[in-house]
Amino acid sequence: DGSKVGAGPQKGAVLRIGQRVKVGSTTFLRQKDGSGWLFDWKDGKRVVDGPLPVQPMRSASATIVVEEGAQLLAAPTAEAWAQTKRLVLRDAKVTVLVKVVLGGVEWMEVSKPGGMQGWVPAASVDLEDAVFGSPGWAR
Repeated sequence: DGSKVGAGPQKGAVLRIGQRVKVGSTTFLRQKDGSGWLFDWKDGKRVVDGPLPVQPMRSASATIVVEEGAQLLAAPTAEAWAQTKRLVLRDAKVTVLVKVVLGGVEWMEVSKPGGMQGWVPAASVDLEDAVFGSPGWAR
């Protein structure tokens, strides 16, 4: 039944929203992947923040620079639920999809060929200099 309320996203999850519908003082948010709707307030408390200032990175090339490698996270958060078993080794080349700053921490969503994708702290990667020569970039 499509009218039932599910568990909703985990604390710290970042969602892509495809549609917003305001009804009274509540805004309903339809997830871009079609997996359901959310609302911005529950029991007088804000449960969803946004929109977030997400910066597209134009599939920038980067290298993992942390000695122990970078563990890919399911979301840009230190919450335990976001931990995965996927590790990208030091000096591995990755593609940076987007960048976002949350709670003062800069995060990047990265991918590797073969479908390996996730979030890492931006300090884990070194962007190629060519990215900064593109229009709209400043260093």
